Amino acid sequence: MKLHTNLMPLLLFVVLLGSCKTEEKKQGNEQDFALTSKTINSINFNCADLGEDEMGIPRSILYLTVNGKTIDIAKINNCLPIDKEQYASNNIDENAVDASYGYWAGNGAYFYVILKENEGYIYRAKVDEMDDQPMSYSLFGIYSNGKFFEKDREEKKDKEAELLLANTFPKIKKNASSKEIEDSIQPNVNQINKALPFLKVISKEVQFKFDDFKTPITIWYSDEKLPVKMKMGIRDDEGLFSNDFEYYFINGKIWYSDQILSKYVFEDEALQHYINSVWTNIQVSEKRFKAWEKRILQTIAQIDNATINSRKDDDKTITGNYELIQGQWQSTDDSKSQIAFIGSIKKDFYNGEPISQTPFSISNTCKNESNISAEVAPDAFMTLPEEDQCFFILTLDENLLQLNYVGRGNTLTYKRLH
Repeated sequence: MKLHTNLMPLLLFVVLLGSCKTEEKKQGNEQDFALTSKTINSINFNCADLGEDEMGIPRSILYLTVNGKTIDIAKINNCLPIDKEQYASNNIDENAVDASYGYWAGNGAYFYVILKENEGYIYRAKVDEMDDQPMSYSLFGIYSNGKFFEKDREEKKDKEAELLLANTFPKIKKNASSKEIEDSIQPNVNQINKALPFLKVISKEVQFKFDDFKTPITIWYSDEKLPVKMKMGIRDDEGLFSNDFEYYFINGKIWYSDQILSKYVFEDEALQHYINSVWTNIQVSEKRFKAWEKRILQTIAQIDNATINSRKDDDKTITGNYELIQGQWQSTDDSKSQIAFIGSIKKDFYNGEPISQTPFSISNTCKNESNISAEVAPDAFMTLPEEDQCFFILTLDENLLQLNYVGRGNTLTYKRLH
């Protein structure tokens, strides 16, 4: 391990101290948690810069952050916050909690949010530089009971996902050609993957039976808590997780698994077809067929059991570090230096200009090649595998992020941009 010998005691002390404080807070709030878990304590906008498209147009996502939990509500151009002093000049209600806008080449949209009776009301005005009329706002959406709704009260994400997800199992003939098999499977896989941004997701590490290591898994699931897709990391000869096995579901039942060189098609949880990497239906012995079926169903059951509690509790405001770190942060040492976490990507900016982006992961240990750390606490480390860097998460809450560079000892401090 490449930690300095005088750093680890400090890190362990910080973790133990944080654990004690967490336990005290948990005990103090345990009785009234059920009553307050959906209470809106903080609500504001966050902007995520996606860079420019091929035409040079700046792209952004406007997020609504409630109690540290982030939901994307609109794609706009050149997203920026609006100061309270500018509310009146932009026809924004004086009771607004927060406001943001996006504007480019004479067109844009302005947003503000008002908190009323534990619900967030989001209003929007579309603007055009050729229009001399004052900005007129209308209700854009409502955040209520832990979910975001469009103005017609239909939940945005569930509605989009429902349109994309299949409800019936595609039929494949035993003597179907490779093209017929691919044409039966791939469109449904594409549709499920298109629906993923609208679904709930959990990422964690699972220790499977007989393994002496933990495997990263991700599960996307519906509002009914039914699995839609599972992804499981696969180690290569060097012991690194460099690929994935994927499992696709229809109505919560396993339908298809892509395991790189082999593909498996199910119906009513019974294996129907074994297909090779070039979409050829391969005939094998009944014994081998049943062994594959049992192995896949057991793997799915372990992933399902490892995430079932998280799926039951997904409406609580307590979230892991992966969810909490999402959004934009500004360095307290240099205001021009900013970082953003969007999904599993970390982006760096300086003076408003993007300078780099790289994948990141949060886990119980360092995952890069140069640092091997003992398991200290859940979600205690952030790894940038392509940069061969690992950071210990000293502090992470709704407003403050402190990262200690493992192997160097210096601490980076950021404040959340609202």
